[in-house]
Amino acid sequence: MNRCARIQRLFEGKGKPLAGRGGRQLDTTSSGYDYSVVLALAKAGIDDPEELATVLWCRPDDAARSKGESYIHRTIERAQAQAKAERDSRSKHQRDTDEGFDFTVDRVIMFQCDPPKYELGIEGKVLTLRNTGQLLSPTSFRNRFVDVLGRVPSMPSNRAMWRKWVDDLLARAEKEEMPEEASGDGELRQQIAYIIGGLIVGENASDLDLGKCLIVNGERTFKSQTIFQGVREAGLKPKPADTCVQLRKLGYSSGTDRVGDDVVRAWRRRGADPAPATEEPQD
Repeated sequence: MNRCARIQRLFEGKGKPLAGRGGRQLDTTSSGYDYSVVLALAKAGIDDPEELATVLWCRPDDAARSKGESYIHRTIERAQAQAKAERDSRSKHQRDTDEGFDFTVDRVIMFQCDPPKYELGIEGKVLTLRNTGQLLSPTSFRNRFVDVLGRVPSMPSNRAMWRKWVDDLLARAEKEEMPEEASGDGELRQQIAYIIGGLIVGENASDLDLGKCLIVNGERTFKSQTIFQGVREAGLKPKPADTCVQLRKLGYSSGTDRVGDDVVRAWRRRGADPAPATEEPQD
């Protein structure tokens, strides 16, 4: 039953069971309904004494009206006091929850790769976070906590408190240096170098479109599409732009070269090459 319907039934003097939680007997007299309807309204945010008095004055059994204004005012004061006490109790419980965790992080290791990875020692187990996003997001952290420790943790709902807690973790984290290939860019760059070294050397410009390379000015020369397809086949999923960025970091650049009678655009290490051909077909 929704709140409005419940309040309507209390107003009409209906709906209260004979016993509440724990078997405690409920007051189902007219006075009991007076108090309950005012309490329900106060909990719903109706706190104007005149409005509450009007409700009691208009109840169908006329009992409150016959008892007079003093009775109505006393009933409203008692109900408002109880509603405030319950709100204060809930607020205190929320503050207590926000101020504490029901777990302790004994050790924090930050693996310095790109992106960083984290290991948190909690209750004798290791909780692994694969990126900083899982540490910054309370929801992601809670999900990982449940996966590893098998229970739902108590955590603050206040975002500022969560950020402070994360800051404290990062401040005491043990830093572990990782090799270049442990990062996403490093792994991609290493795979590209491996693919280039393994390319079959062709003889004609058309071989570039068949996934082969040519030797131009002593350097392996290839199409970027060949490298992009190779890293995808190796299980990596970079964007074409990412592949080109790593080619540049390895010292390769795109330009035009003459191969026999053909002019092609391809990648190689160029150094101090002579001026390129003027024709610039697309890669």
